[in-house]
Amino acid sequence: ALGKFAERCKKERNINTDGWELMTSVSCIPNCEDLLAKGASFQAKGPKPAPSCLNPKGGIQFQRGCFCPTGKVLSEGRCIDVADCKCNYAGVTYAAGENYDKPDICKTCTCKGGGAPDTCVDMTCVNTCKQNE
Repeated sequence: ALGKFAERCKKERNINTDGWELMTSVSCIPNCEDLLAKGASFQAKGPKPAPSCLNPKGGIQFQRGCFCPTGKVLSEGRCIDVADCKCNYAGVTYAAGENYDKPDICKTCTCKGGGAPDTCVDMTCVNTCKQNE
């Protein structure tokens, strides 16, 4: 109900109601400091999906919630600089500059970090066949 009232004030009277949830004494919004990490804040129209190391810009749709400041993404429960993002492959995390193998596609890759695509080169793979194949 209060959200609709704030939208009506904004639309009909051109009153800036952005962040009204943060100014009320009886707030229905989650405490972003506890929910995410220091620096996170509530946004009535944040990106959906939220920015992450895999998608630093986030989505083009909107959602209400707690979000990291611009230039930061949520990683392991805290807001970090996009440049500090690590790589993940097959459930293992790699730091920027670290090499790892993708044997399923016969590639050796180097983690670039920062949300950049990894660089991969061909590796020698030995195809083994089971009997009767």
